[in-house]
Amino acid sequence: MAISLFPFWGISKLTSQMGTAREKGEVMKKEYDFSKGVRGKFYRSNLKLSLPVYLDDDVAEIVQKYAKRKKVDAQTVVNKLLRTNKEIVQALQ
Repeated sequence: MAISLFPFWGISKLTSQMGTAREKGEVMKKEYDFSKGVRGKFYRSNLKLSLPVYLDDDVAEIVQKYAKRKKVDAQTVVNKLLRTNKEIVQALQ
């Protein structure tokens, strides 16, 4: 029972799309022509990515129970736990 703490459309969708392309006989070419490509066309320096975090089943269960009892979401609980741990580590340095 792994939970994702961030919205993410999922790697399973991506891999299923890849499988579909292979089934259709679509394969990568040996070479591609990038001579008309625009460097950095989709680069955004201010883009902030939220990466998915997957918890082990036992940890996810504890987090979910605690979050439900406190009436907050799992992300809030995990952030609080990590901040507390960060403060402890910083205090020991």
